[in-house]
Amino acid sequence: MGGLTDTRQLKAARALAGLTQQGLGQTLGVDGRQIRFWERRLPKSPKKLSAIENALRIHGVIASANPAPSV
Repeated sequence: MGGLTDTRQLKAARALAGLTQQGLGQTLGVDGRQIRFWERRLPKSPKKLSAIENALRIHGVIASANPAPSV
């Protein structure tokens, strides 16, 4: 994976997927406050980043890091 590289990218991907912070949190099994935190500081854990990317993919959004961060 490795598509999410930036907090703005995460926020844009969530919006593009039509999800609120609470909605993405429900998909991931975490509170919406956790999503708000991650949108200010991406998790460093590859496992968490992969889970976020998979949740976004379920909603039709693929994060990409090449050639520049995009969704």
